[in-house]
Amino acid sequence: MRKLFSAAGRSGIARAFRHRDFSLYIVAHAGSVVGLWIQRIAIQWVVWDLTGSYAWLGAIALAEAVMAMFFSLMAGPLADRLDRVKLAYFTQAALMLVAFTLAVFSYLGMISIPVLTVFVMLTGLIEGVWAPVRLALMPNMVPREDMPAAVAITSMMFTLAIFIGPALGGLIITGIGVEGAFIANALSYLGLLLVFTRIRIRRQKAATDKPPGSFVGDFAAGIRHVVHSPALRAIVLFGFTFSLLVRPYRELFAGVADQIFGLGAEGLAALASAAGFGAVLGAVGIAVYGRTRALARVLVICAVAATLLLVIFSLSRSFTLSLAAVAGLSLCVTIFGTGAQMLIQMSLSDDMRGRVMSVWQSQFRGIPAVGAFVVGLLETRFGLSQVLLGAAAAFGVYLLLTLPSRKGMQQLEQAEGEAINQ
Repeated sequence: MRKLFSAAGRSGIARAFRHRDFSLYIVAHAGSVVGLWIQRIAIQWVVWDLTGSYAWLGAIALAEAVMAMFFSLMAGPLADRLDRVKLAYFTQAALMLVAFTLAVFSYLGMISIPVLTVFVMLTGLIEGVWAPVRLALMPNMVPREDMPAAVAITSMMFTLAIFIGPALGGLIITGIGVEGAFIANALSYLGLLLVFTRIRIRRQKAATDKPPGSFVGDFAAGIRHVVHSPALRAIVLFGFTFSLLVRPYRELFAGVADQIFGLGAEGLAALASAAGFGAVLGAVGIAVYGRTRALARVLVICAVAATLLLVIFSLSRSFTLSLAAVAGLSLCVTIFGTGAQMLIQMSLSDDMRGRVMSVWQSQFRGIPAVGAFVVGLLETRFGLSQVLLGAAAAFGVYLLLTLPSRKGMQQLEQAEGEAINQ
């Protein structure tokens, strides 16, 4: 344990926590993520309870994700042009209002699939605006030398909340009802709202002194920056395929828990908490690693391991083995997602950060729901195990075919805060 703390100190974790604004923000953010996952578990259980359909689980997740993807891309230029703290405050206030309204509808017995779809789409819209703001804020709270550690800490706190949130969600749903879960989520935003009235961020120096262009022009510039950079293009495409074929497992937990194992909401909470536990381990590991050297190779190793674990999860009829497979999958997904974000963040100047990170976040947040929807549609014809095995096989083929092109991602390991040459 002493060696772990020593490694953490050397990796910059202790230095990152010395920055007051970052410390306040990250603790409050973790609280809001706990609430968000309490709500997500409740929504997933309500959908399964109303429909008993994997396709509907995927469809509801897709409804939220499509909104999040679209508005994340649209909000990228806003995060580069407007006051990020004010944008952050308004998004959290809006998420609180949606959660409270959802609780009222639930208490009055007015929840149906169409009503729930409207609420998740509203949530996805607001989360889409919040995502690039959140990703762009962090480098304004810590100096560049501490940014890899700050990214890793953010992932660690986020995944700890993912571990805690589903467990609390299961207890609240069985003890109070889903309306209690929605109220808990609404209250979880209070900490962030308070923090955003207290912190002051500092902008980093822009790469150029050019005045801002039009909104459409700024949006297009972010897309071009990714497309014209071989390294960024390779890592975004890698993340897209990984998200589509490997990561949809989490959206299917309600059906797996109830249909395969007959464990209901408690089984759903257990699977989600196991995923959170694995994510915590992955976040701690990448936080202690805390550097970009050889990180591209680590991403490939994690992708291979996740593919093998998806095969185990798809074949398992033991709940214990499924819990272990889910924990391992989430460990690999967390290392992959956080490591990729570290590589991308370190390659960007501040004036491009919101736009480029919105491209990454939109696909990494939304594409798993697309995959889950496709899995749900195919499940009715082929069965869940066969569909997940097919997805794992397809990703394995992708890994073999594209291995040479992914070597370009190694360029990001040497980036020191300047945009990758186009």
